[in-house]
Amino acid sequence: MRRKKRWGYIKACALCMALLGGGALAAEDFFQWSRLRTFVVHPEGVIAEEVLWSLVPRGALRCWWIFPESFRTVEDYLDRMYPVRANLDLVGFGDVVCSVVPLHPVLVVRWRGEDWYLDDEEGAIWRTDLPENLLVQGLQRPEGPPLEWGEDMPVPVAPAGEDRRVFRSRIPSGLLRAWHKALDSLKIRSRVERWRVRKCKGLEFVEITLPMGGHSVTVVLDGTNAAAWVQMVPAVEKIVETLGGGTATLVADTTYGDKIVVRKNYQ
Repeated sequence: MRRKKRWGYIKACALCMALLGGGALAAEDFFQWSRLRTFVVHPEGVIAEEVLWSLVPRGALRCWWIFPESFRTVEDYLDRMYPVRANLDLVGFGDVVCSVVPLHPVLVVRWRGEDWYLDDEEGAIWRTDLPENLLVQGLQRPEGPPLEWGEDMPVPVAPAGEDRRVFRSRIPSGLLRAWHKALDSLKIRSRVERWRVRKCKGLEFVEITLPMGGHSVTVVLDGTNAAAWVQMVPAVEKIVETLGGGTATLVADTTYGDKIVVRKNYQ
């Protein structure tokens, strides 16, 4: 008799649990309280929301509370594969916001025949023809000619042991800032037609081509001493003025220290 009562009690409990479980599932299916409700981009439109939703783990779509465990993974993926910096935040009951800041290229580096964007602040470098560039709003190509990176210079792209399309730059940021500051001080950046950096006998040289007095002049400068550019370039202009009219393609080498050598460029 006791066994029958115990068995009846167990069946009643099992039935109640089944009813409660079924009710909870039905309520969840109707109200969807445990599902990831929103996953939006801020500012709106910076990157396609379809990209974000494709990165959500399958389990997190139905149980939003497990998604924060994957925030860092999603942020790292976006930083590696897209020219952005991303940060995910849980802002409500199943609501996630992805704050996205596009990278800001300050110049284009031409290396081995390919053009690369360089964000000096973030130390990031990536291909200008990267398909993901089209998915990021606000990304603009900097004005001016690309900086041609010589084959004898150190590789500008840091090696990566993981799959990525946005790489760490090995170009010294302090050096670039010094070059830009010198060009801005001289107020010649808009006149520069070509510039490149190369290494010879352990020394770095920057060659800047721009029009002077009707001539096309390539000024060879010491890349490690940009502060001296503000004296060297005006000195070259004065020398070119003494050459008179006509047009010629000239090279003015300012790296001798005590003199400036101007010659015709026969290349």
